Amino acid sequence: MISVFLLFSLFGFAGFALSLDKQDPWQFILFYTSVCAGFAYWWFNRSLLSWPTILIIAILFRGLFLFDSNCRLSDDVYRYLWDAEQVAYGQNPYEYTPTEWLAQPHDSQLPEQDSLYSLLNSKDSYSIYAPVCQLMWSNSVWWAEISGFGKTIQSRIFFLKVFYLLIEIITMLLIVRILIKRGQAAQLAGIYALNPLVIVEFMGNLHPDVFVILFLSVSVLLVTSQRFMTAAIPFGFAIATKILPIIFLPFLIRKWGWKKAILFSLIALGVGALIFLPFISHKLTENIAANLELYYVRLEFNASILYLVRNGYTYFTGSAETAFIGPMLAMLSGLIILYYASRKYSEGKGMIYFMITGLAFYSLLSSTVHPWHLTLPLFFAVFSTVRWPLFASLFVMLSYLLYSQGMENKWVLITEYGLIIVSYVIDRLLKAKR
Repeated sequence: MISVFLLFSLFGFAGFALSLDKQDPWQFILFYTSVCAGFAYWWFNRSLLSWPTILIIAILFRGLFLFDSNCRLSDDVYRYLWDAEQVAYGQNPYEYTPTEWLAQPHDSQLPEQDSLYSLLNSKDSYSIYAPVCQLMWSNSVWWAEISGFGKTIQSRIFFLKVFYLLIEIITMLLIVRILIKRGQAAQLAGIYALNPLVIVEFMGNLHPDVFVILFLSVSVLLVTSQRFMTAAIPFGFAIATKILPIIFLPFLIRKWGWKKAILFSLIALGVGALIFLPFISHKLTENIAANLELYYVRLEFNASILYLVRNGYTYFTGSAETAFIGPMLAMLSGLIILYYASRKYSEGKGMIYFMITGLAFYSLLSSTVHPWHLTLPLFFAVFSTVRWPLFASLFVMLSYLLYSQGMENKWVLITEYGLIIVSYVIDRLLKAKR
């Protein structure tokens, strides 16, 4: 069993890490099919591997990405490095766009500044990344400086990957600890540890959601140890990493009651606000508003319901003015999340079930859905009997085919969302049968 699993998985991950050209759809399909087959083979034979073996294999898969100082499916990493350099040199990353910053007089120049600037995909945009991301990334800059090998873009990326690998190992150990405390099988941690989406997005593309899951893991572990108010501190760090975890706070009311939930929320929000404090400036609020407008009004990628509503509205009204649809759907997703937060628990439908469902509607109603957005519902699925996020996390990777074509393809979108919906329906039917 382990030889077949390793054969498919090692071939696929080595391809993603060392040779993939994202402009070549057939290469992607080959490596993608291989890692999905390996993961599926493990899932249906998961009882045969012990947790220590799963951990060793998971580290091996991630370690492959250390041999290549590129991020083959995403160029976001160059903005991470740009922001990290800004923080390391004492500059507020929210003050200027890269283009504006270059126009200012400076006492020092960033290493390979011109080369890094030329690689940015957001030269004229303010940073959209929260303070914890900035602090985490700047750590890699300091590591690189201390080592004496960090003067190039490639060495910076290498140190980022080493940093991410350490974070992933800690997160996997935390997940196992949570499972054991909850009386669940430790092997279930493989849902996260061996998942192709998690490995490719975090070690391959270095997306910052890895920090959110780390802090949420610490918070969940503290909650399982009955240390509720202490758990609010890492939850606050998760909020200061990515604002999205705020949507989980209403779910605590049904679970804990108003008093405990409000106290937890105040501590978490207070910690998040304190982390934002050093970055406060007269431009910060203006820049955040600009980024929200960009995300909910102007930016569209791999959406589902938004495309259907927009095309239907244009067809029936003949109007091309559809900028209001994104904010409208965002408000609708907020109402749906509040609805699920207020639902009474029943057999097999507790807080985690409703949180995953709320996240599903959040993604379905979003104007922009990137593959790594599915890592959060996948993380919570580890501790539940909800299984559709496992398959959704694989199918959402099909959206990378849209990059290879330079435009969105309706057949890729139909296939991707069709498979996700089918996996959701099958999961519900199987749960009902059980």
